[in-house]
Amino acid sequence: MRHWVSLALFFALSSTALFSQTIVFEEGFDEGSLYANSAWANHDPRHRITLDSTRFFSSPASLKVSTADEHTSSLSYIEAGTRIYGTRFPFELSEKIYIESVVDEGIPFLMSGQGTSFVLFLMPNGLVQLVVLKDPIRWVPVTLNVSDGYTLNRWIDFRVTYNGADSVSLYIDGILKGSIAQALMTAPVRMTIGNPATGHTSTFYVDDIRITRGSIPPPGKPGTVLIMPCSDTGTWDGQDVNVERNNAHFGLFSDPGANSYKVINPEFRREMKDSRGNPMVFTWFLIGGGILSKSISLEVQEPWIGNLEAIKRYHDTDVRTVGDELAFHYHNWVWNDPDHDGISHWNQSTKLDEWRGEFLETIGRLVIDGREFPTAFRSGWHYMDSAWETLIDSLIPYRFENTSPDQHDDTTEPIDNIYNWSLAPREWVPYHPSPTDYQVPGTLKGWETRCSYMKRAAAGSIFDAFSAAADGKNQFVTVWSHLPEGDFPDQIRQVDSVVQDAAQAFAGISFEYVRATDGMKRWRGVTDTTAPAINVDKTLHGDTVEIGVSFSEPIYQSLLPLFGKTADRRVSTIPSRQVSALSWQAAFVRSQSDFRTIGIGVCDTAGNAGVAVLDVAASALESTAGTFPAAFRLSAPYPNPFNGITVIDYEVPSPSELRITLYDALGRQVQTVLDAHCQPGKYRAVVNASVLPSGVYLCRLTASSAGGPPPFARTKRLLLVK
Repeated sequence: MRHWVSLALFFALSSTALFSQTIVFEEGFDEGSLYANSAWANHDPRHRITLDSTRFFSSPASLKVSTADEHTSSLSYIEAGTRIYGTRFPFELSEKIYIESVVDEGIPFLMSGQGTSFVLFLMPNGLVQLVVLKDPIRWVPVTLNVSDGYTLNRWIDFRVTYNGADSVSLYIDGILKGSIAQALMTAPVRMTIGNPATGHTSTFYVDDIRITRGSIPPPGKPGTVLIMPCSDTGTWDGQDVNVERNNAHFGLFSDPGANSYKVINPEFRREMKDSRGNPMVFTWFLIGGGILSKSISLEVQEPWIGNLEAIKRYHDTDVRTVGDELAFHYHNWVWNDPDHDGISHWNQSTKLDEWRGEFLETIGRLVIDGREFPTAFRSGWHYMDSAWETLIDSLIPYRFENTSPDQHDDTTEPIDNIYNWSLAPREWVPYHPSPTDYQVPGTLKGWETRCSYMKRAAAGSIFDAFSAAADGKNQFVTVWSHLPEGDFPDQIRQVDSVVQDAAQAFAGISFEYVRATDGMKRWRGVTDTTAPAINVDKTLHGDTVEIGVSFSEPIYQSLLPLFGKTADRRVSTIPSRQVSALSWQAAFVRSQSDFRTIGIGVCDTAGNAGVAVLDVAASALESTAGTFPAAFRLSAPYPNPFNGITVIDYEVPSPSELRITLYDALGRQVQTVLDAHCQPGKYRAVVNASVLPSGVYLCRLTASSAGGPPPFARTKRLLLVK
């Protein structure tokens, strides 16, 4: 049997070889069945690929690739993985090929990853072309032509070598026919024999395939690969784009047999650990607004943000235990009839004015009803244009829509999946988008980041990231899917399997599973974990309520996310103006707006978010200032015991200097959680002990206030269990 061979098998090539290598793929078609070798992926029996026992280089069979003239109903190709995981690996590919006929062209091998890497063409009249792509997506080729490359009806030895840097060479029957001075632009992780796009116009036989791979040079200062698994998360049950007022059902979160209970589960997460030994963490981009804005569901109190409400109701404890992040996902749906046939649908709109108000209202509901302000965002269908990007950039620092090089259009109702990322960066490196072209780097202050669907995040994209990290570049890889997909847990396991393979192939390159916001801070090198304190003064002057908002540090937002909610549950933005670097003013007339509650949600430039929700009904406006805690208070940590991440709520009665410190059981300080000046209010501190060993820890808060309450100190016991 000659199939996959252990990576531990080394051998010395003959004196003509360029380097000592490892056999990573070998196939002689010895078993009489393609299915005997699991390496051949996606083999469709309808494809005109067969084993032939009448013609072979080595007994008993070879692979026959048939011409379309014989079988016009099917394509003729087969694929296998190569285990060439990066563009810095030197390698050699050899095949024995018997050419029976060439009408137009034949493809004995096409190597690809994120686009085509290189391909060998058999052309009429003995012409052989080796094509290396300078641009794998747009097909910008560099071509080597060999006019006397083959004669019909005999076995020929074809061999291609790559030096791991800048040269691809072609040997025919052991004779060097030429080289192309070009680095491979994408790792050739897949080998295709035959033509995957059109019917073949040639007939040839392939035997004794071998791929050998060399070692990559040890990195100087390697980068780190940050991997952010996530889900565009929302119920699909009861959602119909042909019905304006849907009755959404949230069994996705409440049913004990649903995927949510399977994957928001500490035991499931412990199956998958990163280089530091930490279990996988997840980011849940929860759908709000759009089709849910008209939902009549009675299963949640606020259907508009029903997915957030449901995941908190049924999984809040486990979300905290496994250390996941709740983020924001929004589809730019509009109920309309763009083709004017008299039938409306929930259609994707490309006109920002049609959904801008509803998008802002959704954020307001997240703040007031959900007590969450999103610092990470994914746009539905990956849709983006420059005006939409600029609006999001004014509010949310971290976005994960770049699905380069994909693009798609749709004009048939119900309209969906319109997006264009064809010109966006393909590296796993976040960038600041341009305000005039979201696909290119520019001057917006937030970040756009590349992403890949889990089922398409094949070895190519993951290994490209590890290869770039070997060159010293930190990488941020976003892989996404949908929680309602039936095989969602298996998709997660498959992603982890590919990542673990990459980590094994690139010894010395570490990877970390991260959440969206913390991961971006990690990629940026930001260590700040303290949210800005929010101080609110509200004063009644006749029928006008004046609001003053100040912060303990500069905030990210250029538009203050200040919202009001009325007695009949309507939410709208309250206009405001900035009066200093840290303060804003706003006002509303009670008889015109009838706001009963106001909410403010902001984050600092690192992405640490804070929310304040206040009662502004008439009975709450007797005092001219917001209601503050009467005394210092440190709540019990939650969860406790915990696995990596826990939170502690605390209250501050007056402007104070606060310090929260973590000590081990021997009394040694191991972490400063907070060291800041805080305004009066209620706060939450996140204790991230992911890098600490299991054991007992003490969390101590100390506070002092000039002219205020006496100095305060409290200690809480924590149990870290990994």
